[in-house]
Amino acid sequence: MTQSHDGDPVDANWPHLFAWCSNEHRLEALLETMLTLPGSPTAALTGAAVSLASAFDELRSGYATWGRGSMSFDFRGPSGRVLELTAAAYEDRVIGAHVGGPIELSTYMKGTLFPAQIGLRKKRHTRVVPVEAATACLIAMTDMEELLLRMCTAHSSVTTGGCRSWCTWEPPLEMGATYHADGYVARDLALSWILLHDKPRSDFNLDLELGLPIDMLRQRVEAAPVGAAISIPRRGEITREQVLAGLDAPSAPLFDALEACAIPDAEWQSVEPAARHYVIEGDAHPSATTEVGVTSRDHVRFIENHAPYHVRRLPNGGVMLATHPYRTLWPLWSSALDLLGIRPQS
Repeated sequence: MTQSHDGDPVDANWPHLFAWCSNEHRLEALLETMLTLPGSPTAALTGAAVSLASAFDELRSGYATWGRGSMSFDFRGPSGRVLELTAAAYEDRVIGAHVGGPIELSTYMKGTLFPAQIGLRKKRHTRVVPVEAATACLIAMTDMEELLLRMCTAHSSVTTGGCRSWCTWEPPLEMGATYHADGYVARDLALSWILLHDKPRSDFNLDLELGLPIDMLRQRVEAAPVGAAISIPRRGEITREQVLAGLDAPSAPLFDALEACAIPDAEWQSVEPAARHYVIEGDAHPSATTEVGVTSRDHVRFIENHAPYHVRRLPNGGVMLATHPYRTLWPLWSSALDLLGIRPQS
């Protein structure tokens, strides 16, 4: 646990990345994902290197026997870090008993996607929290987006995916990233409605709803009473009518609005050049850096308020929305719906 400048500790999170595809392609999709990741498989208990064939055999065996297969993997991310990952896939028959999946990558109990420490120049004596926080944010987002992109595009059967800072699917509006193979980003609104309006907290998982076609998702929203609303914890609310309007909005203007609202704020722009310089210098000259903690409340608060948004059109026709999961996608969606006149902000 790391102490903040005022002595206030913040616990680390264990982020998970998720992907959805139909049951018959799930194992194949995970295996294809693992083939695209730079790194090497490891033994789950000892961390010793194992062959890819051996890891795949164990994964297939578990999947066939219990409906759940998993393997461990040392992933070398574009940030230069090596992350110890657990990859897993679940059949439909066990999803109801498990709160993640159906395809997932995680760093649960084996390190963290969000760095607890970063290397900064030794000759810098004055600590600047916004620069440190932005550096940690860039490192986390670089690796997170690469993992999610590979996970969701390795196999054409994957239709949607996302990342959050815990082990269950969350309302997409509260996640740190989402992926849509068909480019229909408004799915985030419908799936968030189902989780926050239709499901009790004891069943706070999307389960099989992720595979529903858009028209069925819309029907679930329409079935709610006129004037009903869902609350985004600590962030406001969105009504049934506003969600339906978002679902009806043409994809191009909706995407353009999200893109227009993804411009970084002034606070981020003021520290990003320095943060990128430290990331690059740390990679080139690791001996010239010293480790500093970046999980204090001050660091987390900066990321929550100022982490950038990335709105990406992908070569396969898909779309990815991403930020640091500490911030979530809701502020981006709130601004875009306001820009379109669907949900005017007070």
